[in-house]
Amino acid sequence: MHQALEAKEKIKVQQENQTLASTTYQNYFKLYNNTMQFNVTGQPAISLPLYTGQDELPIGVQFGAPYGDEKTLLKLAKQLEEAAPWKDKRPSCFVG
Repeated sequence: MHQALEAKEKIKVQQENQTLASTTYQNYFKLYNNTMQFNVTGQPAISLPLYTGQDELPIGVQFGAPYGDEKTLLKLAKQLEEAAPWKDKRPSCFVG
């Protein structure tokens, strides 16, 4: 009898863990679905604040490169920063 209760409790815990894992994955996917392909493959990626919305908040554009080619992304970021500097841009709602 004791072993049967332990087995039922073990199954219950496993089911709860599977539900939690599924929920966590779904939430992760909602938040990071645009970066997942780079996270999973290990490819380098970079997001640069190239545009601003009507509220003056930055809108990032993501770039990816082949595995191990971080150098290309850094060169691209440098060129884009020189062409349209964003370092000193602050939205009017900026605090700090």
